[in-house]
Amino acid sequence: MDIAAGATPRVSIGMPVYNAAKHLPGAIDSFLAQGFADFELIISDNASTDRTGDIARRYAARDPRIRYVRQPRNIGAAGNFAYVLGEARGDFFQWAAHDDLWRPFWLERAVAALDAEPEIGFAFPSFAIKDQIFGFLDEYDPGIFAFVESRDSRARLLHFLALHFSHKCNIVYSLFRTEFMRQAIQSQGLENDGVLAAVCVGRAKGKVIAGFPFLKRWGLVRSWIRRAVPLSQRREANFRNDVARSVPVLEVAFPWAVSELRVIMEAMRPGHFPKGYRVVDVERLLDHAAVAL
Repeated sequence: MDIAAGATPRVSIGMPVYNAAKHLPGAIDSFLAQGFADFELIISDNASTDRTGDIARRYAARDPRIRYVRQPRNIGAAGNFAYVLGEARGDFFQWAAHDDLWRPFWLERAVAALDAEPEIGFAFPSFAIKDQIFGFLDEYDPGIFAFVESRDSRARLLHFLALHFSHKCNIVYSLFRTEFMRQAIQSQGLENDGVLAAVCVGRAKGKVIAGFPFLKRWGLVRSWIRRAVPLSQRREANFRNDVARSVPVLEVAFPWAVSELRVIMEAMRPGHFPKGYRVVDVERLLDHAAVAL
């Protein structure tokens, strides 16, 4: 598909990077291999000190859809994420990590889902974790995230919050309606991806795209080894502090679910749990909320 020079693309991919030279070519190659070609790729380099800039410039010279910007100074991760969203011109927007990979059918299926259902705010890619060293895959059952398709905003929110890790913050790497995401960060900001993901899930239903189009590079072997080691006091304290900091922000964002989110947050415990594990019985919590109403 040929994209006319200067034409407004349907999709904007925002890629905030810093010292990303090791994995950047693989990520960009996976974007350029997409069957859906009507996109722009905005790479914002947060004053890297490695070869990130050289690599990005080479790709930009070969493909007019790629725009490379080097920040004169490091503006922080949140600032860099905000920058690429601010530069987006497309109807749809997605953040892209420099060390993740997309399968070729991802954008085509995601755009089709958003076009088919105007009421959904985002298309969420089912995903597999790819070990950074050995390359093998660990697939996550898409059913874990089926709650994003519920029409009930309370159910979506509580299922998301009750989910213990399971890489649930990957929701921020969905394909969003651009204005939807801009409105979401006005109320929340970009400092906490877990809270931002909760805001997105609470504001609109999504669509899960099957087939594991998203491959997230992760230290699988390292994480398995860590599971065999008891949590240090420092890690446990950090976990509890993170939970405590998120509670008041969530209460402001969702005043209609304060009592339920407090129950969930009080039940949160550090540790390693099976995929899809939820810290409370969400259906029972929903029944209790319905009675209270």
